[in-house]
Amino acid sequence: MPTDEYMVKGSTIRSKLDFVKDRFGEGAKNAIEGRFQGRGLHPLLTASWYPYELYVELLEAIVDAHFDGDASRLVTVGERSADEALKTVYRSFVRERGFDDFLQGIATLHHLFYNLGRIDVVAEKGATSCEIHQRDKPRYAEADLYIAAGFYQRAAELHGLTDVQCSFTTGPDGADFALSWNKS
Repeated sequence: MPTDEYMVKGSTIRSKLDFVKDRFGEGAKNAIEGRFQGRGLHPLLTASWYPYELYVELLEAIVDAHFDGDASRLVTVGERSADEALKTVYRSFVRERGFDDFLQGIATLHHLFYNLGRIDVVAEKGATSCEIHQRDKPRYAEADLYIAAGFYQRAAELHGLTDVQCSFTTGPDGADFALSWNKS
């Protein structure tokens, strides 16, 4: 795997295709996959790394085909990704010790799915909000940021937090997420 090229894990791509299948049917999934014939996704290997640009193109195809061009609706894809990942293989990231511990593990979790980038979390223990800063990635695609927002929001809910809100802004040095919640 080239370390200077921005890559995503095949499991990241697979989860988006599974979302399309579950939400819109097998035919919809096949149609999206058909757009990528001959582009290295067949067979899709969940443990392999794929170019980030190809992943973004897949997300944009999902937005065009199923969300009427509204990328903000990808938040639901991020929520499902959190449900799938944090209730199964990566359930160790949802600990009984609480959301503060989860926030400390976000950087590790990020590197399981993306080969580049840095995550910094600014949060006080016991607070009801935090900032999550993504840095050092070659490009921040809006579609992927909406998925991240949905993932962070759902992760907080899986920890029993309520009234969770997540938004993001982008700048020349990266993306910044504002995450807030109430304790249950």
